[in-house]
Amino acid sequence: QFGLPMNEKLRAKFKCLSQDVESEPMQTRLLFFTHFLISDPEFYGPEISSQSEVYKLIEFDSVNPPSDDDYPVLVLRFTGEVNGLQLKAQVKELRFTFDTLEIALEAYVLLSDMCHRADEARIRLAIRPFNSPFMMNATEQTATMHRLRKGQALKCATTTSGFFLVQSGEVCLQVGGNRVVRVVAQGDCFGEYCFALGIPGSFDVMANEKTVLLELSRERVETFLQGEPKATAIFFHVICQQIAKRLTLTELDTFPGDWSTQETKAPIEFAKLEQEESLYTKVA
Repeated sequence: QFGLPMNEKLRAKFKCLSQDVESEPMQTRLLFFTHFLISDPEFYGPEISSQSEVYKLIEFDSVNPPSDDDYPVLVLRFTGEVNGLQLKAQVKELRFTFDTLEIALEAYVLLSDMCHRADEARIRLAIRPFNSPFMMNATEQTATMHRLRKGQALKCATTTSGFFLVQSGEVCLQVGGNRVVRVVAQGDCFGEYCFALGIPGSFDVMANEKTVLLELSRERVETFLQGEPKATAIFFHVICQQIAKRLTLTELDTFPGDWSTQETKAPIEFAKLEQEESLYTKVA
């Protein structure tokens, strides 16, 4: 009912008292997923209440160690901005009160991990190769704009081999009607595989809110790059970097751990790429 991606995993669940700065404490069931935290006020029974609140990992800022009280308290803080993007979340702080220190410590470990991964996600979100002068020029010359209302589907998603940039808003990629594969927010993109292979998209795209998408069609991009081998190499290098980034994130979500150092190298690689692009700007 919350449109979570189908690869989200339930990591843990705890009962506690929950409150924000403007509300009274209330009995709550906390559900910890890979990239989301759900606060469910009706914690009896297997069903999740429609009154539940969903908090995205990208909005997490910090959590304090549990207090040394009879009923330990954790305070989870949220950031109001992610690399210049204003977040929708109105809640700036949540307080969770647990019955025992043992449960509070378990929740603290999970929330600390989520805050750490939120920091990493914000670093990745700050790396936007399509904001470089050359790529911005390519986008301006080739992109088609799509404006979607909340709940509106992108009709061309499964008929074109386009690459899509989310200029504002948020969409979910679905299969089988309503099974969410991925949520794509402002500043992110999708369709890089289909664009590189020249095949139609395989996901239905639905707007979670008022959204503006920029579509780069394979045909228009190839026309724009015709006779410009260096520009072509730069453009498709960016696309390949996006594909590599997506594969890395998928592997990290599937097999979590510190086995990969590729993430730490990504900013360096993009910095090198932007230096190369600064030496060459194609005149349309």
